[in-house]
Amino acid sequence: MKVAYISLSVFADCDIPLLNALREKGIDVTYYLIMSDRNRQGTVIDIHSMKTEARVYPASEYPELKAIERLTDLGRMRIVNMPVAHNYSWTSFVLAHRFRKELKADGFDIIHFTWPFDYCFFGLYGLDTPMLHTVHDPIPHSSDEKFIYNLQRRAAMRRADYFMLLNNTQKEQFKQRYSIADDRIFSSRLSIYTHLADHKPGASLYDKPYILFMGSINPHKGIRYLCEAMEEARKAHPDLQLVIAGKGAFDFNIEDYTSRGYVKLMNRFIEVGELVTLVHHSQFVCCPYIDATQSGVIMSAFALCKPVLATRTGALHEMIEDGRHGMLVPPRDSHSLAQAIIRMNSSEVLEGMTGNIIQDYCHGDKSWGTLADKLIDCYQLMIKEISRRSHI
Repeated sequence: MKVAYISLSVFADCDIPLLNALREKGIDVTYYLIMSDRNRQGTVIDIHSMKTEARVYPASEYPELKAIERLTDLGRMRIVNMPVAHNYSWTSFVLAHRFRKELKADGFDIIHFTWPFDYCFFGLYGLDTPMLHTVHDPIPHSSDEKFIYNLQRRAAMRRADYFMLLNNTQKEQFKQRYSIADDRIFSSRLSIYTHLADHKPGASLYDKPYILFMGSINPHKGIRYLCEAMEEARKAHPDLQLVIAGKGAFDFNIEDYTSRGYVKLMNRFIEVGELVTLVHHSQFVCCPYIDATQSGVIMSAFALCKPVLATRTGALHEMIEDGRHGMLVPPRDSHSLAQAIIRMNSSEVLEGMTGNIIQDYCHGDKSWGTLADKLIDCYQLMIKEISRRSHI
């Protein structure tokens, strides 16, 4: 079976272990990354500058990718290089034409993509190949409800043959919002971001115990409530600090908290080695989200055997069993966050949760191998069903 797997650098930490598991099971997968100056960096992929020609390059043409050759087969990886800033430029349409031509010529059995195509790539939907769309956000985050994004999403929902959701909680909402039949929707999940375990942590950047918020900074992340919770939690644990590591704009005055000394801010892109160091030395990771789907931050923390305190929103409860892998509290509730911080900030509690994460996420039905088996079943069903329809 030949599969074209089309994705973005931001998903490489979950794409690569899944593709490795598929290849181990005999699936011929070509990994395509659509890349522009907007998305040339991620926790795994770090391209310093784009090539000037709009075409599909082998990964070997990018020297920076040699750093990940231990993680994936670079010979089966290709970069869809978009050298201009706008996807409505003539150059972008030229790139899309070349990419479509390559996909058509290579005779793939399945096209599997992980994000709605920019409208210069809408022509890909016309390929006569079964298409599976992994929907990372079945319901858009409140901060992502933008006209262009919704336009591209609706095009993907109309033109893909099947859909893969990474949680069960939002399935009914997804079906109703986009009028998609139940038999066109598959369910899966994320597993741990295994590449992080390859990095050795450095010395701690801070001399006091801290909890960690990591990831992009957006209004729906609920950081304001975490900062408020720290005021209360520090009454029980005066030495405890909060480290906020990630790039973005705050929807409140963060200086009101950084000026007090116990909130440390790293408002920039965090390199993977530094991320591993931050997680390793933290007490635990905190995801105080207002709304969410599933979370790559949780899988990053679990890869390093670190418990997570999160809000009970979206499908986070499918990833974290309350009291076993971390704790869950209501969103927008600073007092509940503070009480959970106090309860989790115990070596005995944290050691128990760490053991549970290793037991549940490093083996068995939550592993990438099991998820790959289920995905292969989905591919086979797609091919069989679409072949059946074509003969009716």
